[in-house]
Amino acid sequence: MFEYENEKVVISKSAIQTIVRLAIEEVKSVANFSKSINRNEKLYNLKISKNVVSVNVFAAFYYGYNLKEEIEKLQDNIKNSIETMLGMEVDRVNVYVYDLIINQEH
Repeated sequence: MFEYENEKVVISKSAIQTIVRLAIEEVKSVANFSKSINRNEKLYNLKISKNVVSVNVFAAFYYGYNLKEEIEKLQDNIKNSIETMLGMEVDRVNVYVYDLIINQEH
Protein backbone atom coordinates (compact mmCIF):
# COMPACT_ATOMS: atom_id res chain seq x y z
CA MET A 1 0.00 0.00 0.00
CA PHE A 2 1.21 3.49 -0.75
CA GLU A 3 -0.14 7.02 -1.07
CA TYR A 4 -0.55 8.72 -4.43
CA GLU A 5 -1.88 12.27 -4.54
CA ASN A 6 -3.80 11.79 -1.27
CA GLU A 7 -5.29 8.52 -2.49
CA LYS A 8 -4.50 5.14 -1.01
CA VAL A 9 -3.29 2.51 -3.48
CA VAL A 10 -3.37 -1.12 -2.37
CA ILE A 11 -1.33 -3.76 -4.21
CA SER A 12 -2.45 -7.29 -3.41
CA LYS A 13 0.04 -9.90 -2.27
CA SER A 14 -1.11 -11.98 -5.23
CA ALA A 15 -0.05 -9.24 -7.65
CA ILE A 16 3.40 -9.05 -6.06
CA GLN A 17 3.67 -12.85 -6.21
CA THR A 18 2.93 -12.71 -9.94
CA ILE A 19 5.71 -10.17 -10.44
CA VAL A 20 8.12 -12.41 -8.50
CA ARG A 21 7.09 -15.51 -10.48
CA LEU A 22 7.60 -13.75 -13.81
CA ALA A 23 10.96 -12.38 -12.69
CA ILE A 24 12.06 -15.91 -11.77
CA GLU A 25 10.91 -17.29 -15.12
CA GLU A 26 13.11 -14.75 -16.94
CA VAL A 27 16.28 -16.33 -15.49
CA LYS A 28 17.00 -19.25 -17.83
CA SER A 29 19.26 -21.11 -15.38
CA VAL A 30 16.37 -21.71 -12.97
CA ALA A 31 15.24 -25.26 -13.67
CA ASN A 32 12.20 -25.74 -11.49
CA PHE A 33 10.47 -23.59 -8.98
CA SER A 34 7.08 -25.24 -8.58
CA LYS A 35 7.60 -26.35 -4.97
CA SER A 36 10.19 -26.23 -2.22
CA ILE A 37 11.87 -29.28 -0.74
CA ASN A 38 9.14 -30.23 1.72
CA ARG A 39 6.43 -29.77 -0.93
CA ASN A 40 4.23 -27.91 1.57
CA GLU A 41 5.52 -24.42 0.86
CA LYS A 42 5.40 -22.47 -2.33
CA LEU A 43 8.58 -21.75 -4.22
CA TYR A 44 8.68 -18.25 -2.87
CA ASN A 45 7.18 -16.37 0.02
CA LEU A 46 6.87 -12.70 0.73
CA LYS A 47 6.95 -10.54 3.80
CA ILE A 48 5.48 -7.09 3.33
CA SER A 49 5.74 -4.46 6.03
CA LYS A 50 5.22 -0.72 5.61
CA ASN A 51 5.85 -0.69 1.85
CA VAL A 52 9.00 -2.83 2.21
CA VAL A 53 9.16 -6.32 0.68
CA SER A 54 11.36 -9.28 1.63
CA VAL A 55 11.39 -12.34 -0.62
CA ASN A 56 12.49 -15.94 -0.05
CA VAL A 57 12.93 -18.07 -3.18
CA PHE A 58 13.40 -21.87 -3.24
CA ALA A 59 14.80 -22.90 -6.62
CA ALA A 60 16.58 -25.63 -8.52
CA PHE A 61 19.17 -24.55 -11.06
CA TYR A 62 20.54 -26.26 -14.13
CA TYR A 63 23.95 -27.81 -13.54
CA GLY A 64 26.83 -26.11 -15.35
CA TYR A 65 25.94 -22.48 -14.71
CA ASN A 66 28.00 -20.27 -12.41
CA LEU A 67 25.66 -20.40 -9.42
CA LYS A 68 27.00 -17.27 -7.76
CA GLU A 69 26.37 -15.22 -10.90
CA GLU A 70 22.98 -16.80 -11.56
CA ILE A 71 21.78 -16.29 -7.99
CA GLU A 72 22.84 -12.63 -8.15
CA LYS A 73 21.04 -12.31 -11.49
CA LEU A 74 17.90 -13.81 -9.96
CA GLN A 75 18.08 -11.53 -6.91
CA ASP A 76 18.61 -8.44 -9.06
CA ASN A 77 15.80 -9.37 -11.44
CA ILE A 78 13.28 -9.85 -8.62
CA LYS A 79 14.39 -6.68 -6.83
CA ASN A 80 14.35 -4.54 -9.97
CA SER A 81 10.96 -5.89 -11.08
CA ILE A 82 9.28 -5.05 -7.78
CA GLU A 83 10.94 -1.64 -7.44
CA THR A 84 10.32 -0.63 -11.06
CA MET A 85 6.73 -1.84 -11.34
CA LEU A 86 5.50 -0.92 -7.87
CA GLY A 87 7.91 1.63 -6.44
CA MET A 88 8.17 -0.50 -3.30
CA GLU A 89 11.47 -0.97 -1.50
CA VAL A 90 12.95 -4.48 -1.49
CA ASP A 91 14.79 -5.19 1.74
CA ARG A 92 16.21 -8.55 0.68
CA VAL A 93 15.88 -11.45 -1.73
CA ASN A 94 17.06 -14.71 -0.16
CA VAL A 95 17.66 -17.62 -2.54
CA TYR A 96 17.72 -21.21 -1.30
CA VAL A 97 19.09 -23.68 -3.85
CA TYR A 98 17.46 -27.03 -3.17
CA ASP A 99 18.74 -28.98 -6.20
CA LEU A 100 20.86 -28.96 -9.34
CA ILE A 101 19.30 -30.43 -12.46
CA ILE A 102 21.44 -32.12 -15.09
CA ASN A 103 20.09 -31.36 -18.54
CA GLN A 104 21.96 -32.11 -21.76
CA GLU A 105 20.61 -28.95 -23.40
CA HIS A 106 22.15 -26.60 -20.82
